[in-house]
Amino acid sequence: MKQEALKHLTNNDDYKKAMAEIEKLQKQADKITGKTTTSSGSGGGSSHHRSSGGGGTKKDAFLEKLAKYKSEYSRFLKWVNSNDPIIQQAAKKEFDGLLKQGATYIDYLKNQRDIILQVDVANRSKTQNKQLRQLNDAIAEETKKTVLEAFNNELSDSLSNAKTVIEMLNVIEAKRKQLANDGTELDNAEKEALDNAEKQAQEKAKQQTDALLTEYASFVEQKRRLEEQFNADMELLNRKRAKASTGGNRPSNRQPNKEVQHGHKQGRRL
Repeated sequence: MKQEALKHLTNNDDYKKAMAEIEKLQKQADKITGKTTTSSGSGGGSSHHRSSGGGGTKKDAFLEKLAKYKSEYSRFLKWVNSNDPIIQQAAKKEFDGLLKQGATYIDYLKNQRDIILQVDVANRSKTQNKQLRQLNDAIAEETKKTVLEAFNNELSDSLSNAKTVIEMLNVIEAKRKQLANDGTELDNAEKEALDNAEKQAQEKAKQQTDALLTEYASFVEQKRRLEEQFNADMELLNRKRAKASTGGNRPSNRQPNKEVQHGHKQGRRL
C-alpha cells in the first residue's frame, strides 16, 4: 500500500516522509526475519539490497576473477610490446606469477577448466558446473576473436598479393564460398569483413575507372590537337606547292642565248 501511495506523491517532502516511514517498517520486519536490508540511498555491505526500482543483482565473484585475470594479461602484453627496453625486460619478472598459470589468457582459462574436468562428473558441485560453463563461454569468446583475427589477417594478405581489382574480387568471392553460413556471431563477423573488403575493392575500381577516363579524355584532346596541327601544316604545304607550280608555268620574256641561235643556223646549213 505504501509503495502504491508513492506513485501519487508529487511533493518532495511528502516523498521523503513516506520513504522514512517505509524504512522504519522495514527495519521492524528485519528484526522479525533476521535479514538485513539497506535502502537504495545507504552504503555498506548487506546480504540483500532493495532499491526503489526492484531487487538488486549480486555480482558473480568468479566472473570478476576472470575479468581481473584478463585485465592482467592485457597489461602484460602492453609491457612486452612496449618500446621501452627496461619495461620489456621487467615484464617476465613482474608477471611471473601470472604466467605460471598460463602463457596467455586463453591458456589460463583452459588450465582452470582442466582443473574442474579432473573432478568426476558425478562428484562435481553445482558451483563447479556453473564455473565450467562460464569458462567455456569465456574460451569460446576468446577463441572466436582469435579465429576472426586469423581470418582477417589471411584476407588482408590475399588482397595485398592481388595485382588487380578483379583478382581482389575473386579472392573475396572465394572466401564467401568458404563461410559456414550458420548465422553465428563469428560467421556474421566474417561476412562483415568480406563486405567491407568488397566495398573497398569496388571503390578502388571506381577510382581506377575515373583515372582511365580522365587519361582517355586527355588522350582524345591531345589527338584532336595533333590532327588540327597536321591539317594546318598540310594546308600550308599544299599552298606552297600550288604557288611553286603556278610560278613554273608562266611564259619567259628573256631572249634566247646567242650561242644556241648560232648552233641552230649551222644546223640548217648542213
